[in-house]
Amino acid sequence: MTRARPPALRSKSRRSATATPKTGLTATWAGSGCARPRLACARRDDKDLAALDRILQETEAVIDEEGNVADADNAFHIALVSAAHNAILVRVLNAFYELTLSRRRLYFARLPRAKASHGQHKKIVKAVRERDAARAMKLIHDHIANARSYWRSDLPAQAGKEPAGHPSK
Repeated sequence: MTRARPPALRSKSRRSATATPKTGLTATWAGSGCARPRLACARRDDKDLAALDRILQETEAVIDEEGNVADADNAFHIALVSAAHNAILVRVLNAFYELTLSRRRLYFARLPRAKASHGQHKKIVKAVRERDAARAMKLIHDHIANARSYWRSDLPAQAGKEPAGHPSK
């Protein structure tokens, strides 16, 4: 006899974990984004701040060399969620970043995007350092909104293209 899953555990969507970033994964990522700054502000410790600061410095070096910051972006978001000390959120974000790496490389092929994202990351870290959960949540919400606009408009136009340098410096 098969037991029905409780309503709270039933999926409203039958999309697989490989759904495109415009669908299920973006919603998952955005949903996890709402919790992570609040939890990071409450639970972060000095090691978490040191990791975030190191990643900000590494990102700055990549930008100075006009490189692609996709890997540094991944490290930043994983460190931010790690500062929340919630292993489930870390797993969700790891899966998202693994599945979207090639698309994020396209996104960060444009240096102005890398610089803008890095500036947002610095503000998020400042809010987490100051334990300003409301500000951190607003900043991550705005950060995710910027990425969403890319997933919805720019990405479909670039489908199939590989990043090649920095077309718009």
